[in-house]
Amino acid sequence: MKNVTGIIFSTCYDDILMSLTKERPISTVPFGGRYRLIDFALSNMVNTGIRTVGIVTPQNYRSLLDHIRSGKDWFLDRKSGGLFILPSSKSGEEGPGPDSLLKDMLYNLDFLRKSRDEYVIISSCNIVMNANYREALNFHISNDNDITLIYKEERSRDNEREDVLLIDQAEDRRVRAVLRSDKDKLYRASKTLLDIAIINRELLIEILKGHDGQENINFFELLGRLVDKLRIYALEFRGYTGRILSINSYFQHSMDLLNPRVRTELFMKRDKIHTKITDNPPTRYGENALVANSLVGSGCKIDGQVENSILFREAEIGKGSVVMNSIIMQKNIIGKDVLLENVILDKFVTIKDGTILRGEEDNPLTIDKGAIIGPEEVSHEKYNLRSG
Repeated sequence: MKNVTGIIFSTCYDDILMSLTKERPISTVPFGGRYRLIDFALSNMVNTGIRTVGIVTPQNYRSLLDHIRSGKDWFLDRKSGGLFILPSSKSGEEGPGPDSLLKDMLYNLDFLRKSRDEYVIISSCNIVMNANYREALNFHISNDNDITLIYKEERSRDNEREDVLLIDQAEDRRVRAVLRSDKDKLYRASKTLLDIAIINRELLIEILKGHDGQENINFFELLGRLVDKLRIYALEFRGYTGRILSINSYFQHSMDLLNPRVRTELFMKRDKIHTKITDNPPTRYGENALVANSLVGSGCKIDGQVENSILFREAEIGKGSVVMNSIIMQKNIIGKDVLLENVILDKFVTIKDGTILRGEEDNPLTIDKGAIIGPEEVSHEKYNLRSG
């Protein structure tokens, strides 16, 4: 779509997934057997027709650059426009990155000034959804809005961290307030902001310059402070959303993919979720393989039992092993007679023969990238295991 620039914050919430974000930002956390979380935000931009997208990078951006490369898999390797890598204000610093800070927008003010597009769509990268912003953009233009926000009417899951922004809205869709949820009480049914905003580019530059002394404020919270000064409206997104706020929510929303309705809505619509292409042979099933209600990536070798689980590319399951309600990431090797239940294995993990690892459904056990674990290494203190 002409006249629109996209900006994606890949710095948001990159400290909350424990070992999964020890060596990578949340934007490149694997999801759904073959994707990364940023694939959803980036594909939503591209499917809307946006051909100029800037990604604000975190300080540990190596895996992000490796994944998106030139942007070819999202049709963004272009002579005009295309994919832009934008530094964050914390590039090169220690510690976790910020979540959609105003400071990061100010740091890339030149990117906005050089753009000739009239509108900007800004998005975070921690929400799994398949959305096309054309309807919202048409509403923004026809209603002469200054800012249009996207929200979801949803109920929280009991174990999700309360760190979301809520919309208070009049009958004509005009936003009356943007409030941070009460961290001491669970929100039950609320209009939760999806950290997506459409804004006129020149107005955005004015807002950024006018709040130069408030760099550490969340950008979307800042917009909420302007409801009395600007025409800010909000539209509801009615499709599936998976907000990744913690290990528990990552696990639960991953398990949601085993529901055919959710899987169809995310991946079988006309608008596809694009990702980095990898050529692998088909999965090989041995004579002892038994797979039920699971997602299995290409190149796997299975000679055991897999149930209600997600296997990423090139995972191996040995003879006599049982994997239940678990997420097995790329190139993991599961030996013989292993039992895994409610477990998340990061990439390149080796589980030796005869090992038993169990987590809880609402507290999955997470194993670090590259770990080698056998019966002799299992420590209840180290891994917080429940004996099998």
